Amino acid sequence: MLSRWLCANVPELREVDEERVERGIWTEVVTLLPTRGARAVLDRLQADDVKMGAISNAYFSGAVLRWELERHGLADAFEVVLSSADLGIRKPDGRIFREALGRLGVEAAHTWYVGDTFEEDIEGALLAGLAPIWLRAGPHRDVALPVRHRRDWIDFASLYESASVDE
Repeated sequence: MLSRWLCANVPELREVDEERVERGIWTEVVTLLPTRGARAVLDRLQADDVKMGAISNAYFSGAVLRWELERHGLADAFEVVLSSADLGIRKPDGRIFREALGRLGVEAAHTWYVGDTFEEDIEGALLAGLAPIWLRAGPHRDVALPVRHRRDWIDFASLYESASVDE
């Protein structure tokens, strides 16, 4: 984790709280905004009691990622927020997905994973036995089941609605 390394190796930061360093760096270098339709989808999934988690390959802790989600009013949707920095494992390694599944108490075979990168998210989800949904607006490669492609959260919502009707 970047902040841990800085606190250990930069003399001026050795006495500074690691979380403070991490949030300070995050605030200066990261700009994130929720994508259109995400809040509505999260609200619907929460209303249906769907367990949700977030997995990131960030060099920042899950705690700072949760803090960012809180800043946008989205943190309450996620039971688990897990970062590569927390485990020392990066997607597409299936272990990070399995760790999130274990913390959520759900089985891979009954779980969708929505991600925006093919090599990390989609291939990793497949390795872990999840049903991947590739959320990508631009050009995409052809995908075969069990991978599904959706252009945005509104398109994802229609997939979710049709799956709910089928059950």
